[in-house]
Amino acid sequence: MHTLGLPTTEVLGTTFRGADLEAQLAITTRRIAAGLPTGTLAGARESATATAVNVLHAYRRHCATASNPGQLILPEALKLLPLYILALEKCSSYRCVLLVYPWLFGPGPSMLVY
Repeated sequence: MHTLGLPTTEVLGTTFRGADLEAQLAITTRRIAAGLPTGTLAGARESATATAVNVLHAYRRHCATASNPGQLILPEALKLLPLYILALEKCSSYRCVLLVYPWLFGPGPSMLVY
């Protein structure tokens, strides 16, 4: 039996303030890697970008409504998220992950279509 006490909040701003950038990137990376065997590299890149845009749009919409609409507003904990997503898109690991580690994904396509 395990007992785990986690803090909860009703304010979305507190959630963004306590966000963990590394955990967000790890989840995003694993989702993209899991979708690579059945998808395309372009789809993986679009998925990574869409994930970052959705997170930052939710912050803008629910937590920073009083600011100028043309101003870029990022949560303090996730300031580097766009930079890391861009680096992830340019990473060569996703281009050849199936060729180097085909056993990671089980049966499926053996080559990645560029």
